[in-house]
Amino acid sequence: MNAYDFFNFTVTAWHLQNDWLKNDREGRPAHAMRKINQAPEQMKEVVNIARDITNGSKHFKLDKPNMDKKVVEKVHAPEIRDWHSYFFGPKHGISTKSAYYSTSDFLFLVHEYFVWVFSDNLHATEFPKNIAEHLSLCSSNV
Repeated sequence: MNAYDFFNFTVTAWHLQNDWLKNDREGRPAHAMRKINQAPEQMKEVVNIARDITNGSKHFKLDKPNMDKKVVEKVHAPEIRDWHSYFFGPKHGISTKSAYYSTSDFLFLVHEYFVWVFSDNLHATEFPKNIAEHLSLCSSNV
């Protein structure tokens, strides 16, 4: 994935949650806000990575007054640090205080998160195990 595609994905993800889901009461899936609120803190951190990248690129800094503190500690140059980059080539990475996410990790987590959030199945309100397991792997890569 090239840098523009990654940036576009990230900006779209942030605005899907922050603007559309939070503000369109009639158009959003019925259980979306419950799922967003019950997501574990580490998943919220991943969503806030999207916020930091989106706002940082727009305002040229990661913090704005009256916003939560930034979560992105460092954006890494391409490196081989996980199994995906070992097989498919060096990937950029993002460090927070609690985890390291390759761009592949970030894309997977955000995609699976939105698959869950947008599912309107009443029985699918429990946070998915595949996402929780992947978040745990990223925490162990600090």
